[in-house]
Amino acid sequence: MTPPQSPISASSMPKGFLTNFAKLATLLILAASMHYYFIHETMRGDWKASEQLNVEIARRTITTDIVSVVRDLTFLTRHLEQQGLFDLPENEWKRRLALEFSALSESKRLYDQVRFLDVHGMEIVRINYFDKQAHRVPESSLQDKSGRDYFVEGRELDRGKIYISPLDLNIEYRRIEQPLKPVIRLLMPQFDKAGRKKGVIVLNYLAQQLIDNLIQASGDVHSSLELVNHDGYWLSSPNEADQWGFVLGHDRKMPQRYPDAWMRIVSKESGQFEVADQLFTFATVRLGQAVREAIDPPEPGVNFLQGADRDWKIVARASPKLLTTSLRHFRDFQLPFYAATFALTLLGAWTLSRVRERQLLIEAQNDVELSDAYAELEQAHKHIKESEAWHRALVENMAEGLIVTDRCGVIQSFNQAAELIFGYTAGDIIGCNVNILIPAEVREDHDVYVATYRSMEPVTAMGGHGNIQGLRADGSKFDVEITLQSRYINGKRCNIALVRDVSDRKQAERANQQKNEALARSNAELERFAYVASHDLQEPLRTMSSFVQLLAQRYHGNLDADADKWITYIVEASSRMKQLIQDLLSYSRINSHGGKPEPVAVGDVLDALLTDFSSIISQQQSDITHDPMPIVIADPGQLRQLLQNLIGNAMRYRAPGRTPKIHISAERLPDSWRFSVRDNGIGIEQKYFARIFEIFQRLHSHSRYAGTGIGLAVCKRIVERHGGRIWLESTPGEGSTFFFTMQAADANISIS
Repeated sequence: MTPPQSPISASSMPKGFLTNFAKLATLLILAASMHYYFIHETMRGDWKASEQLNVEIARRTITTDIVSVVRDLTFLTRHLEQQGLFDLPENEWKRRLALEFSALSESKRLYDQVRFLDVHGMEIVRINYFDKQAHRVPESSLQDKSGRDYFVEGRELDRGKIYISPLDLNIEYRRIEQPLKPVIRLLMPQFDKAGRKKGVIVLNYLAQQLIDNLIQASGDVHSSLELVNHDGYWLSSPNEADQWGFVLGHDRKMPQRYPDAWMRIVSKESGQFEVADQLFTFATVRLGQAVREAIDPPEPGVNFLQGADRDWKIVARASPKLLTTSLRHFRDFQLPFYAATFALTLLGAWTLSRVRERQLLIEAQNDVELSDAYAELEQAHKHIKESEAWHRALVENMAEGLIVTDRCGVIQSFNQAAELIFGYTAGDIIGCNVNILIPAEVREDHDVYVATYRSMEPVTAMGGHGNIQGLRADGSKFDVEITLQSRYINGKRCNIALVRDVSDRKQAERANQQKNEALARSNAELERFAYVASHDLQEPLRTMSSFVQLLAQRYHGNLDADADKWITYIVEASSRMKQLIQDLLSYSRINSHGGKPEPVAVGDVLDALLTDFSSIISQQQSDITHDPMPIVIADPGQLRQLLQNLIGNAMRYRAPGRTPKIHISAERLPDSWRFSVRDNGIGIEQKYFARIFEIFQRLHSHSRYAGTGIGLAVCKRIVERHGGRIWLESTPGEGSTFFFTMQAADANISIS
């Protein structure tokens, strides 16, 4: 017999269901929203910090490059004055000045032009650097630069002062040089021993390397670094059409495209802000000030002349795409979990409401049915306890500490993670004021923050209480991050805080900062080494070689045969030492001075190389052939150097009485091309296969085969920089075949 329904069951069940469901769902939604907010804010903070680091690296890179140029100029000027060069006859000092300029150009490879202008602006000596060689311009082609802005600004320089021109494009014969060549001109006056100004030395620094280093400083695929001058024109931009508007005559610049952002950028030295759904991070480069501060030790008596047009802005623009990662992660991994939990909450609330309904029905039923109702009621209570235990376990097993306080700051709830973080048990801490967990020196700031938060209506989430400190039970302090929310639970407003111990992360950040500082010092030491190698080592070597050659010219035949032979040995050794230093510098700069890999037609590079060396090939009667060549991803200059070294070795180690025959071929692999350079030379024993790719390793004496032992080491380093490998096969007396691999133009492989 079915008992009649109670009149109150129809209304009491929905009310009970909604009440129970609201309580459980509120706690679940609160946990999910706090979890998502924490992930979002953490990733956003890391994103912003990465942008600031990229901009700072770019600023230091520019300073380092310009410091190197200033040091070259000051060294060259003082060196010439100490030699008393301008007190010599005119033809002699011009000749020696050209030699000094050529040595600087070939050793540094940074200067498009090295010139000496007299006090009237006329070029007296000019060295152009191209095709990896220094070339002296004939006197008939020298130009009058008296009307150029940089000479007008720099001709009144006093001793020890340097003029730095704006960064612009090189102009020859009143036309912009093609392809575009960014340059910065540095001027310094030159005096004779009597103190009379003889003119100015001008270095045309090829600024493309500075711009390339700036581009490489961007480490985020969603970010782009831009260099902008004081008028807002782009000097470097991902969109090449936007660059050099003030020279090329177009008016594309940052103040027009981003007017609100530009007003904020020019108003401060550095900063970070968001405008129009983009994150802008910027810093100011004041060239003269940066160089003066960076020179260590300071150059005595060196002053810089420059205007506001040498103040640049480094700007990083980043899209918010990175933040979508946190949303996608939450959707793909966390949302299903909370959806399942929500379903269990709905089931628990429904079960609870059903129990309440059955309890009311039991009151209207007879005593016979009462015992069965009690049994069902016990089962319902069991389900409720299991549901409550499940939600309690969810809170207790959270990775973050969860602390709930009332409006007065008295702790109401304290989960297991909070116990582990602070060292208190829940029984010890519940009922105490939350200030017990805060160091005394910051409690006043915390009280002001909480008071401000309590006055806010409607109740909203407050994120990132920032980097503060917590106080453990043993009195020790540690770094924490707190995310605070306020909610009404059972009609009472409570503050719910998620706490995370970030001591390890802060320690790691400090350790990372120390490593970055150590890396910067290491890079500075390497730069000083290159400077010493290019000046302090080569200068005495040139002096020694020059004087020995003078001895050979003046006393040849006047001394005995042994003396003439020994002088010849010294000259040859000096030449080998000079070549060795230059090759060593080239070897060390393969990674730092390499160009950006791009699609390159190997056949074009090979044909140009064979054309340039046609006279040498003809003299040695070499027979060089090649198959059709593919397109690869490579640095064009380093690819040419690789082929030149391998072909040069094949011609150098020719078999006596045999015409050198060299053949270059290419074979397609899945993602790359395998090239081979085969010759019919003297061959190499297998036990030397690995040794010949090591630096300074030679198998023959200088008297038999010339060279420094660096050529194949350079080849190996170039190939490895492009992500490939190099090896050889050889039969002594029959010839050798060198193999290397390069990435195919249609393969999706990244190259450093």
